[in-house]
Amino acid sequence: MRHRPCDRRARSNADVPRYPGLVCGDEPGSDVDQSAGSYLQATHHPGLLAGPSGVRRQNCARGKAGGRHDDRVRRSDFYARALKREFWDSPLLKDLERVVLVHRLREVSAQVGFTRFEAAVADIHGDIANDLDLQVRRAPLGLDVAWLPAVENRGEGIFIQFKSQAIDKWLKRAEVNDRGKALMEGFEAWKADHKNSSREFPGLPYYLLHSLSHLLMTAISLECGYPGSSIRERIYIEQGGYAILIYTASSDSEGTLGGLVLAGRDLKRHMTRALDAGTLCSNDPVCALHIPSDQGHQHLLGSACHGCLLISETSCEQRNDFLDRALVVATITGSSTAFFDLKG
Repeated sequence: MRHRPCDRRARSNADVPRYPGLVCGDEPGSDVDQSAGSYLQATHHPGLLAGPSGVRRQNCARGKAGGRHDDRVRRSDFYARALKREFWDSPLLKDLERVVLVHRLREVSAQVGFTRFEAAVADIHGDIANDLDLQVRRAPLGLDVAWLPAVENRGEGIFIQFKSQAIDKWLKRAEVNDRGKALMEGFEAWKADHKNSSREFPGLPYYLLHSLSHLLMTAISLECGYPGSSIRERIYIEQGGYAILIYTASSDSEGTLGGLVLAGRDLKRHMTRALDAGTLCSNDPVCALHIPSDQGHQHLLGSACHGCLLISETSCEQRNDFLDRALVVATITGSSTAFFDLKG
């Protein structure tokens, strides 16, 4: 579908990172960033589809020329606006690059088969493993499958983009690298029990963003009006860009009630509550001192358990794997690996 801009003299698109599955833009309004005529556009990602190919800035005033175009955008499958920095900027969030309120998005899920004993889990890029990667065989839907059953859900969300320089600088710390070696040892222990698996170690940036996403989803679910099991996540580690998408989707209008968008306007408070909750777990010191390579079968977890980071598996894109709150905030073991400094 083509969208005709109301102002053909609109400024050129800025060079911004591309995130699969998310297309967003700045729109006129009191709570959006009017500083640059840019939009974030990306290639298709399975499971999360954006409607328009991009929503460009419109330099026309409300109620004047272009009103019909604005109405068409607002009725489309995807509509997002960048929140002004003054609404969320603080010393604690100095490493955030951009916050986008996704008023509408569309998610399409298709069923490709059945498995027993072990579920097919997507990797960090959203690709589903094939039969050779599983410990069990996948049962197809039929002998000759010409089509797949699918469901289309609509919802809303919050997109949080991080500064690449800040995460790259954090990765250079010696303590962070030591923590990464411990997590890698746990992953190798897990691989020894899953010899046919093609899962790869996702890297410390994924552990960081994934853990923060769980903390933030738990904090937001207390006030946004959606239960925690209906909120989902998508972690983006693509082409040197780092971002989180927290969203909800439903087959009817209940997925777009505005609760997450409203929570995004108060992101500073929700983020502070989420980080404070991550500093102490009800299972400490056992949780904080967990060694991935030694204890039990939790080889893919660092300082993470049901008392702090684990959420509903339907909400997590990795079934509650690859989590470690020690990379996000200071725990009782220290703060040398924490990305966020609550004292700052």
